Amino acid sequence: MSKNIWVINQFGSTPKNNVGSGERFYQFGKYWGSLGHKVSLFAGSYNHHFQEPSPRKFPVAEEPISENFQFNWVWVTKYNPNSGFSRLMNWLTFVFFLFFIPKRKYGKPDIILLTSMSLWPILNVVAMKIRYRKAKFFFEVRDFWPLTPIQMGNMSKNHPAIIVMRRLEKLAFRLCDEFISVLPNADLRLKELVPNKKIPFHWIPNGIDEKLLDKELDGRKEQEQLQLAYSGALGIANCMDVIIQSALKMENDKVEFHIFGDGPLRSHFEKLCQGKAWIHFHGKIPKNELMKRLQKMDVLMISWQDLDLYRYGVSA
Repeated sequence: MSKNIWVINQFGSTPKNNVGSGERFYQFGKYWGSLGHKVSLFAGSYNHHFQEPSPRKFPVAEEPISENFQFNWVWVTKYNPNSGFSRLMNWLTFVFFLFFIPKRKYGKPDIILLTSMSLWPILNVVAMKIRYRKAKFFFEVRDFWPLTPIQMGNMSKNHPAIIVMRRLEKLAFRLCDEFISVLPNADLRLKELVPNKKIPFHWIPNGIDEKLLDKELDGRKEQEQLQLAYSGALGIANCMDVIIQSALKMENDKVEFHIFGDGPLRSHFEKLCQGKAWIHFHGKIPKNELMKRLQKMDVLMISWQDLDLYRYGVSA
Protein backbone atom coordinates (compact mmCIF):
# COMPACT_ATOMS: atom_id res chain seq x y z
CA MET A 1 0.00 0.00 0.00
CA SER A 2 1.44 3.35 -1.04
CA LYS A 3 2.20 5.97 1.60
CA ASN A 4 2.31 9.75 1.64
CA ILE A 5 5.68 10.64 3.16
CA TRP A 6 6.76 14.07 4.36
CA VAL A 7 10.48 14.51 4.97
CA ILE A 8 11.70 17.54 6.93
CA ASN A 9 15.38 17.99 6.12
CA GLN A 10 16.46 21.63 6.33
CA PHE A 11 19.91 20.94 4.90
CA GLY A 12 18.76 18.55 2.21
CA SER A 13 20.12 19.03 -1.30
CA THR A 14 20.11 17.65 -4.82
CA PRO A 15 23.14 16.55 -6.87
CA LYS A 16 23.16 19.84 -8.77
CA ASN A 17 23.76 21.68 -5.48
CA ASN A 18 26.79 19.37 -5.00
CA VAL A 19 26.72 19.27 -1.22
CA GLY A 20 27.20 15.51 -0.89
CA SER A 21 25.98 14.83 2.65
CA GLY A 22 22.63 16.50 1.95
CA GLU A 23 21.74 14.02 -0.80
CA ARG A 24 20.79 11.16 1.55
CA PHE A 25 17.05 11.82 1.27
CA TYR A 26 17.27 12.83 -2.37
CA GLN A 27 18.32 9.23 -3.01
CA PHE A 28 15.74 7.79 -0.60
CA GLY A 29 13.01 9.99 -2.06
CA LYS A 30 13.69 8.82 -5.61
CA TYR A 31 13.66 5.20 -4.48
CA TRP A 32 10.44 5.53 -2.45
CA GLY A 33 8.81 7.35 -5.36
CA SER A 34 9.76 4.52 -7.73
CA LEU A 35 7.89 2.13 -5.40
CA GLY A 36 4.72 4.20 -5.78
CA HIS A 37 4.92 6.24 -2.58
CA LYS A 38 4.34 10.01 -2.71
CA VAL A 39 7.26 11.92 -1.22
CA SER A 40 7.39 15.62 -0.31
CA LEU A 41 10.74 16.83 1.01
CA PHE A 42 10.95 20.20 2.79
CA ALA A 43 14.42 21.78 2.72
CA GLY A 44 15.85 25.24 3.33
CA SER A 45 16.36 27.40 0.25
CA TYR A 46 19.86 28.46 1.33
CA ASN A 47 22.90 26.47 2.45
CA HIS A 48 26.41 27.93 2.51
CA HIS A 49 27.69 24.63 1.07
CA PHE A 50 25.61 25.00 -2.12
CA GLN A 51 27.79 25.29 -5.22
CA GLU A 52 24.67 25.85 -7.31
CA PRO A 53 21.83 27.81 -5.63
CA SER A 54 18.41 26.31 -5.07
CA PRO A 55 15.18 28.03 -6.17
CA ARG A 56 14.15 30.82 -3.78
CA LYS A 57 10.51 31.84 -3.66
CA PHE A 58 8.41 33.15 -0.78
CA PRO A 59 7.26 31.11 1.17
CA VAL A 60 8.20 27.96 -0.77
CA ALA A 61 9.59 27.02 -4.22
CA GLU A 62 8.48 23.66 -5.59
CA GLU A 63 10.86 21.55 -7.67
CA PRO A 64 9.55 18.21 -9.01
CA ILE A 65 12.27 15.53 -9.06
CA SER A 66 10.26 12.59 -10.40
CA GLU A 67 6.64 11.60 -10.84
CA ASN A 68 6.09 10.91 -7.11
CA PHE A 69 8.90 12.94 -5.54
CA GLN A 70 9.12 16.71 -5.03
CA PHE A 71 11.58 19.05 -3.30
CA ASN A 72 9.93 22.00 -1.55
CA TRP A 73 12.45 24.76 -0.88
CA VAL A 74 11.21 26.70 2.16
CA TRP A 75 12.36 30.32 2.13
CA VAL A 76 15.07 31.00 4.73
CA THR A 77 17.47 33.82 5.46
CA LYS A 78 21.03 33.62 4.18
CA TYR A 79 23.65 33.33 6.89
CA ASN A 80 27.32 33.64 7.74
CA PRO A 81 28.53 30.15 8.77
CA ASN A 82 30.84 31.75 11.36
CA SER A 83 28.05 33.74 13.00
CA GLY A 84 25.98 31.95 15.62
CA PHE A 85 23.27 34.61 15.49
CA SER A 86 22.77 34.51 11.70
CA ARG A 87 22.69 30.69 11.75
CA LEU A 88 20.05 30.82 14.49
CA MET A 89 17.96 33.18 12.37
CA ASN A 90 18.30 30.78 9.45
CA TRP A 91 17.03 27.87 11.59
CA LEU A 92 14.15 29.90 13.01
CA THR A 93 12.97 31.26 9.65
CA PHE A 94 12.82 27.68 8.34
CA VAL A 95 10.61 26.71 11.28
CA PHE A 96 8.47 29.83 10.96
CA PHE A 97 7.72 29.56 7.24
CA LEU A 98 7.25 25.80 7.42
CA PHE A 99 4.23 26.55 9.62
CA PHE A 100 2.63 28.57 6.80
CA ILE A 101 3.28 26.58 3.62
CA PRO A 102 0.08 25.36 1.90
CA LYS A 103 0.09 21.85 3.38
CA ARG A 104 -3.19 20.84 1.75
CA LYS A 105 -1.38 20.71 -1.58
CA TYR A 106 0.71 17.79 -0.33
CA GLY A 107 -2.11 15.63 1.02
CA LYS A 108 -2.44 14.14 4.51
CA PRO A 109 0.84 12.48 5.51
CA ASP A 110 1.03 8.87 6.62
CA ILE A 111 4.62 9.34 7.77
CA ILE A 112 6.40 12.48 8.96
CA LEU A 113 10.18 12.03 9.03
CA LEU A 114 12.43 14.61 10.66
CA THR A 115 16.17 14.26 10.17
CA SER A 116 18.72 16.28 12.12
CA MET A 117 20.38 18.72 11.91
CA SER A 118 18.68 21.04 13.08
CA LEU A 119 16.34 20.10 15.91
CA TRP A 120 14.17 23.22 15.77
CA PRO A 121 11.64 21.71 13.29
CA ILE A 122 10.44 19.39 16.07
CA LEU A 123 8.16 22.37 16.85
CA ASN A 124 6.61 21.95 13.39
CA VAL A 125 6.23 18.22 13.99
CA VAL A 126 4.31 18.88 17.22
CA ALA A 127 1.79 20.98 15.26
CA MET A 128 1.63 18.39 12.47
CA LYS A 129 0.97 15.58 14.93
CA ILE A 130 -1.92 17.56 16.43
CA ARG A 131 -3.38 18.15 12.98
CA TYR A 132 -2.64 14.70 11.52
CA ARG A 133 -3.18 12.39 14.48
CA LYS A 134 -2.88 9.18 12.48
CA ALA A 135 0.51 10.10 10.99
CA LYS A 136 3.53 8.22 12.30
CA PHE A 137 6.55 10.29 13.34
CA PHE A 138 10.00 8.92 12.45
CA PHE A 139 12.96 10.74 14.00
CA GLU A 140 16.40 10.33 12.42
CA VAL A 141 19.68 11.38 14.05
CA ARG A 142 22.84 11.83 12.00
CA ASP A 143 24.75 14.00 14.49
CA PHE A 144 23.87 14.25 18.16
CA TRP A 145 23.09 17.80 19.16
CA PRO A 146 23.80 19.30 21.63
CA LEU A 147 26.56 16.73 22.34
CA THR A 148 28.48 17.68 19.18
CA PRO A 149 29.02 21.40 20.00
CA ILE A 150 29.75 20.52 23.63
CA GLN A 151 32.49 18.00 22.82
CA MET A 152 33.83 19.45 19.56
CA GLY A 153 33.19 23.14 20.12
CA ASN A 154 33.86 23.17 23.87
CA MET A 155 30.52 24.90 24.53
CA SER A 156 29.33 24.89 28.12
CA LYS A 157 26.49 22.49 28.87
CA ASN A 158 24.87 25.44 30.66
CA HIS A 159 24.91 27.72 27.60
CA PRO A 160 21.31 28.85 26.84
CA ALA A 161 21.48 27.46 23.27
CA ILE A 162 22.65 24.08 24.59
CA ILE A 163 19.86 23.96 27.15
CA VAL A 164 17.25 24.69 24.47
CA MET A 165 18.68 22.07 22.11
CA ARG A 166 18.74 19.48 24.89
CA ARG A 167 15.03 20.06 25.51
CA LEU A 168 14.24 19.86 21.79
CA GLU A 169 16.20 16.61 21.55
CA LYS A 170 14.32 15.09 24.48
CA LEU A 171 10.99 16.26 23.03
CA ALA A 172 11.80 14.57 19.71
CA PHE A 173 12.57 11.28 21.44
CA ARG A 174 9.40 11.45 23.53
CA LEU A 175 7.21 12.21 20.53
CA CYS A 176 8.62 9.82 17.92
CA ASP A 177 7.02 6.49 17.02
CA GLU A 178 10.21 5.07 15.50
CA PHE A 179 13.86 6.08 15.78
CA ILE A 180 16.43 5.96 12.95
CA SER A 181 20.13 6.72 12.94
CA VAL A 182 23.23 6.34 10.79
CA LEU A 183 25.06 5.49 14.04
CA PRO A 184 24.92 1.80 15.09
CA ASN A 185 24.76 2.47 18.85
CA ALA A 186 22.48 5.51 18.77
CA ASP A 187 19.83 3.68 20.79
CA LEU A 188 22.09 4.22 23.82
CA ARG A 189 21.23 7.92 23.65
CA LEU A 190 17.53 7.08 23.48
CA LYS A 191 17.86 5.03 26.68
CA GLU A 192 19.75 7.86 28.38
CA LEU A 193 17.13 10.51 27.67
CA VAL A 194 13.85 8.55 27.80
CA PRO A 195 14.70 5.29 29.60
CA ASN A 196 11.07 4.24 30.01
CA LYS A 197 10.11 4.53 26.34
CA LYS A 198 10.27 1.46 24.14
CA ILE A 199 10.25 2.26 20.42
CA PRO A 200 11.75 0.48 17.38
CA PHE A 201 15.29 1.52 16.50
CA HIS A 202 16.55 1.24 12.89
CA TRP A 203 20.23 1.54 12.00
CA ILE A 204 20.44 2.80 8.40
CA PRO A 205 24.06 3.85 7.73
CA ASN A 206 25.23 6.15 5.00
CA GLY A 207 25.77 4.50 1.64
CA ILE A 208 26.22 5.16 -2.05
CA ASP A 209 24.16 4.86 -5.16
CA GLU A 210 25.68 1.89 -6.98
CA LYS A 211 24.86 3.60 -10.29
CA LEU A 212 27.72 6.00 -9.53
CA LEU A 213 30.24 3.16 -9.65
CA ASP A 214 32.10 2.33 -12.84
CA LYS A 215 31.25 -1.36 -13.18
CA GLU A 216 33.63 -1.72 -16.13
CA LEU A 217 36.62 -0.50 -14.11
CA ASP A 218 38.68 -3.59 -13.30
CA GLY A 219 40.98 -2.40 -10.56
CA ARG A 220 43.24 0.64 -10.91
CA LYS A 221 45.64 1.29 -13.74
CA GLU A 222 49.20 0.45 -12.82
CA GLN A 223 51.06 3.57 -11.74
CA GLU A 224 54.52 4.07 -10.33
CA GLN A 225 53.31 6.06 -7.31
CA LEU A 226 51.25 4.71 -4.43
CA GLN A 227 47.98 6.66 -4.64
CA LEU A 228 46.34 7.67 -1.33
CA ALA A 229 43.12 9.67 -1.06
CA TYR A 230 40.84 11.37 1.43
CA SER A 231 37.32 12.47 0.48
CA GLY A 232 35.14 14.61 2.74
CA ALA A 233 34.94 17.82 4.72
CA LEU A 234 38.02 19.73 5.81
CA GLY A 235 37.07 20.91 9.27
CA ILE A 236 37.88 20.44 12.95
CA ALA A 237 35.63 17.40 13.30
CA ASN A 238 37.48 15.54 10.55
CA CYS A 239 40.86 15.56 12.31
CA MET A 240 42.59 16.13 8.98
CA ASP A 241 45.72 17.56 10.60
CA VAL A 242 46.80 13.96 11.31
CA ILE A 243 46.65 13.05 7.62
CA ILE A 244 48.26 16.31 6.48
CA GLN A 245 51.16 16.05 8.95
CA SER A 246 51.70 12.43 7.89
CA ALA A 247 51.69 13.44 4.21
CA LEU A 248 54.26 16.18 4.85
CA LYS A 249 56.65 13.61 6.33
CA MET A 250 56.43 11.23 3.36
CA GLU A 251 58.25 13.19 0.66
CA ASN A 252 59.39 10.90 -2.12
CA ASP A 253 58.59 10.17 -5.74
CA LYS A 254 56.72 6.94 -4.99
CA VAL A 255 53.68 8.31 -3.15
CA GLU A 256 50.93 10.82 -3.95
CA PHE A 257 48.21 12.18 -1.66
CA HIS A 258 44.89 13.35 -3.14
CA ILE A 259 42.52 15.44 -0.99
CA PHE A 260 38.95 15.76 -2.29
CA GLY A 261 36.57 18.13 -0.50
CA ASP A 262 36.18 21.58 0.99
CA GLY A 263 35.76 23.17 4.39
CA PRO A 264 36.89 25.93 6.74
CA LEU A 265 40.43 24.52 7.11
CA ARG A 266 41.13 23.94 3.42
CA SER A 267 43.06 27.17 2.87
CA HIS A 268 45.10 26.50 6.03
CA PHE A 269 46.06 23.01 4.85
CA GLU A 270 46.86 24.24 1.34
CA LYS A 271 49.30 26.80 2.78
CA LEU A 272 50.99 24.09 4.85
CA CYS A 273 51.40 21.96 1.72
CA GLN A 274 52.43 24.74 -0.63
CA GLY A 275 55.27 23.57 -2.87
CA LYS A 276 54.78 19.91 -1.92
CA ALA A 277 54.35 18.30 -5.34
CA TRP A 278 53.16 14.96 -3.94
CA ILE A 279 50.10 16.48 -2.17
CA HIS A 280 47.14 17.52 -4.35
CA PHE A 281 43.97 19.39 -3.32
CA HIS A 282 41.11 18.89 -5.78
CA GLY A 283 38.26 20.69 -4.00
CA LYS A 284 34.71 19.40 -4.16
CA ILE A 285 33.73 17.48 -7.28
CA PRO A 286 30.43 15.80 -8.30
CA LYS A 287 29.83 12.36 -6.79
CA ASN A 288 29.75 10.53 -10.11
CA GLU A 289 33.23 11.85 -10.96
CA LEU A 290 34.48 11.36 -7.39
CA MET A 291 33.55 7.68 -7.26
CA LYS A 292 35.49 6.97 -10.46
CA ARG A 293 38.53 8.80 -9.08
CA LEU A 294 38.39 6.90 -5.78
CA GLN A 295 38.10 3.55 -7.52
CA LYS A 296 41.54 4.12 -9.03
CA MET A 297 43.26 4.73 -5.68
CA ASP A 298 45.37 2.23 -3.72
CA VAL A 299 44.48 3.50 -0.23
CA LEU A 300 41.51 5.51 1.07
CA MET A 301 41.99 7.33 4.38
CA ILE A 302 39.81 8.71 7.14
CA SER A 303 40.57 10.13 10.58
CA TRP A 304 38.57 10.87 13.72
CA GLN A 305 39.13 12.72 16.95
CA ASP A 306 39.29 10.60 20.09
CA LEU A 307 35.98 11.70 21.64
CA ASP A 308 33.45 10.06 23.94
CA LEU A 309 30.84 11.21 21.39
CA TYR A 310 31.86 8.31 19.13
CA ARG A 311 30.74 5.65 21.57
CA TYR A 312 27.43 5.91 19.69
CA GLY A 313 29.27 4.93 16.51
CA VAL A 314 30.35 6.72 13.33
CA SER A 315 29.07 6.75 9.76
CA ALA A 316 31.19 8.67 7.29
